[in-house]
Amino acid sequence: QQQGIVLSGEFEDGYGRAITRAELALLFSRTELYARSADINDRSWIESAIPDVGTGDYAASAIFGLYAKGVLTGSDSRLTFRPDAIITRGEVAALIGRMIRPEQRVVLTKP
Repeated sequence: QQQGIVLSGEFEDGYGRAITRAELALLFSRTELYARSADINDRSWIESAIPDVGTGDYAASAIFGLYAKGVLTGSDSRLTFRPDAIITRGEVAALIGRMIRPEQRVVLTKP
């Protein structure tokens, strides 16, 4: 909360529950590392390509931004994000690796 990554009252149901993929994307998007990272993928293309996230959806801007930065790659070849799914430890590890090591970020190819 002191760093502005978690907002007061944001997780009123506590920190003991599993976090969704959209919630984690939102938290990552509030970090200084995210703010300092350049886009390597075309954001406008990403906004139209992800089949299960629309511009008005919860955390959409954060999700699109993480795809644009090469941190998120989707869960299939269609770039499906699954925003309401619980994120796994393995997925978190991959995201953290891409956040802190820019050379691990992924340039997405348009079909």
